[in-house]
Amino acid sequence: GLIVRAHRLQCGDPGCGLIGGTVSTQGLVPVKLVRRIGEMPLSPRQAEVCMLISLGLDYNKIAEQLGISKQTAIAHSRWVYNKLDVHNRSELVNLLLYA
Repeated sequence: GLIVRAHRLQCGDPGCGLIGGTVSTQGLVPVKLVRRIGEMPLSPRQAEVCMLISLGLDYNKIAEQLGISKQTAIAHSRWVYNKLDVHNRSELVNLLLYA
């Protein structure tokens, strides 16, 4: 999950009120991946399937996650691959993260 920590900064004046913070993630989706998928010409459902494919989920897990059948998950993934002109998961991830 997302971890946010705030702390008061030392500024020499007890009433200055400066606060610093750090944000880190544990297992969250890379922001770049989310942004790139948002830029793609995909329907909302195709974008969801694209994200789950990119995260390494198989069709059974995608179907379970989205409350659809495995065959519907496969159909959505085919549309994603066709629209983005990729042929497999590796090409999809390369397009999203490195293109």
